[in-house]
Amino acid sequence: MNLHLSIPDFLLFAATILLIFTTLLLLRKVNYKNYMLIGTLAIYFSLITATIVLILFTRYNIKLIDSATILVLMAIVYSLYNVFHYFSLQQLIAKKSRFTLQHGFHLGVIIFLAILIFYFYEPIHFIKSKGYSFVFETQHLMSVQKKNLILRLVRIIHPIFYLMLGGYLLFAFYNSPRYLSVQKSTRSFIFFFYFQKVFLFFWVSIGFIGYKIDKNLFSSISMIGFSLTALLMSSYILLSPNLLLQITKLNHNSKKPAGDIFKFQDLFAQLNLIMDKNKFYLDANYSLTNLSSDTDITTNIIREVIAVSGYKNFSAYINSYRIAHAEQLISNGYLDTYSIESLCKDSGFQSEVTFYRVFKKVNQCTPKEFTYNLKNHKQKG
Repeated sequence: MNLHLSIPDFLLFAATILLIFTTLLLLRKVNYKNYMLIGTLAIYFSLITATIVLILFTRYNIKLIDSATILVLMAIVYSLYNVFHYFSLQQLIAKKSRFTLQHGFHLGVIIFLAILIFYFYEPIHFIKSKGYSFVFETQHLMSVQKKNLILRLVRIIHPIFYLMLGGYLLFAFYNSPRYLSVQKSTRSFIFFFYFQKVFLFFWVSIGFIGYKIDKNLFSSISMIGFSLTALLMSSYILLSPNLLLQITKLNHNSKKPAGDIFKFQDLFAQLNLIMDKNKFYLDANYSLTNLSSDTDITTNIIREVIAVSGYKNFSAYINSYRIAHAEQLISNGYLDTYSIESLCKDSGFQSEVTFYRVFKKVNQCTPKEFTYNLKNHKQKG
């Protein structure tokens, strides 16, 4: 075993140590409330650690496992860390608190791919590299020898697919009302977490692309870039003691809303936009929980936004839309054809009594009086 430490060696060993510390830190923070979020992050970092360890096995020609096994294990670990990066990003953004069928599907696909890789694996001939270029040489030889198509595709297509899925999550998050309800430091971490995965894939691609140009040079560049990116991500977490607390609070649906009055105003404007566009208020059974689910904003934050915007509660907020809708229907001559009872139902009210009470509170008159006053106003006009 060659113990001479080059710059890539040193960086990979340093990245391994920091990744182990990061994983252990995350595991210490796991509890029954945040196990999905913190657990998926811990698994993701442990999988990056495993990837680097397997790379070091090839670098130092460690004989614990043969080269074929290393190749297959690398492909499986690589696939798993693509999936768990997506899971982690999903948890950070969508704050799901339990394992779902969707998670099972993604993991099931990995198991299926692993079975295919093991079953159809064909030995690769004429492997010469024992260092960092081993990974990139095997990709080149498999292409030339037309072997292990599934293994080759997993190395390239799989990460691209999950980067696209993660990119879509990030885009949807940025354009959702929930974006403004998340603390700035947490938002920064979410974006940083996604783009570090983009850079990890970029550095691996550099090794694949540059193999034919100068395999030693580009293999070293690839490993240096990969390890520096992993070091940066680990350092980000280890040097930000409050970050995990903020992320955990986010997952706990903390009762303390994030942001100031201007942030609430922006959130309220987005809530109004969503309500106008989707007309949720016409559903008589639509609740605060439904709005929270549709906007991905916690119920506590919605309550705070509504209160700051001058409404007593959610019922007062949604009923203001229903009354405005009823007024519009009356202005269009609705009561010339239909009854008050129909107006009540078509405006999203369950109870006619509630409709009358809220309508009179807003307009200081009944729907019939409102119709009469409207007609008089038109005649005088």
